[in-house]
Amino acid sequence: MSVIRDCGKEIVTPKCEQLTYKTEERFYAGRIELAYLAASKQLMHLLMDESDLVGHLISVKHYFLMDQGDFIVQFIDMAEDELSKDLKDIVQNRLNSLLELSIRTSTINVDTHNDEVSVTLLNEELLAQMSTILSMGKGSVDLASKDFDERSLKGYESIALDYKVEWPLTLILSRKNIACYQMLFRHLFYCKYAERQLGAVWKNNKIVKTFRSQAAIGYADAFALSQKMLNFVQNLSYYMMVEVIEPSFHNFITKVKTMTTVDEISHEHTNFVEGCLNDCMLTQQPVLENMILLLQLCMNFAEFMKVIHSKYLYHLLKC
Repeated sequence: MSVIRDCGKEIVTPKCEQLTYKTEERFYAGRIELAYLAASKQLMHLLMDESDLVGHLISVKHYFLMDQGDFIVQFIDMAEDELSKDLKDIVQNRLNSLLELSIRTSTINVDTHNDEVSVTLLNEELLAQMSTILSMGKGSVDLASKDFDERSLKGYESIALDYKVEWPLTLILSRKNIACYQMLFRHLFYCKYAERQLGAVWKNNKIVKTFRSQAAIGYADAFALSQKMLNFVQNLSYYMMVEVIEPSFHNFITKVKTMTTVDEISHEHTNFVEGCLNDCMLTQQPVLENMILLLQLCMNFAEFMKVIHSKYLYHLLKC
């Protein structure tokens, strides 16, 4: 009842007889259960109908879990120069403007809650944030004891999204859950960014193949390696987005629409988020470390190939 009262809504109390002293506990249990069910029904109406809980959950999936990823592609296209900078050199307002523009010019523009999302920059690495998330309310965890690298992060490593949640939606979309969504987003975004960089290597390969020279033949092994890296990144993204997140979210929303209490929804939402983190292998320290290492190797290789390609073209022009 206090939640409904805090929202400025009128409380409708069920009609029941006045309580009198009885020695039988079941006399009170039935009436307490009746009052509880009436309060739950009003709170569910407030969350589901007036606050559009399902709509907000779908919007969170659009942005954090990239189920309509064309806006992310456009955002990376427009913000690539900014994302390649060191964290201390990035203008966050510029990224917010580019995110808004990418949303307005993509299919996600029809989403009714697109004004709630914004860009935030985190100065923690993925492993460090995972440690913070897992330690919320659980004391210390294994990841928390790790000495994290304090190097300056790049924009594509630190970028995350935030979502404005009003009361009483915070009962479901708590800050801990938003932090879990941010972790999933950061990892998915890193994969998308690495895929784009490796895609640029593939395009350079097409250009080099047009030159009939011994040097071009020498590139064959390097471009074969880049194709293997690209396949790895694409398969990793596909596994997380299509095989883990999509079916899990479908089952979660189906259950939410049949639930009758907020406690059930909160419990199921927590299970969904934690299940996604676990099935995407983000809660397993050795696996997460290896995935990040492989993605960093892909990024380093793509940057190296970009430099080599520039030098090769410069050499051809001089000749």
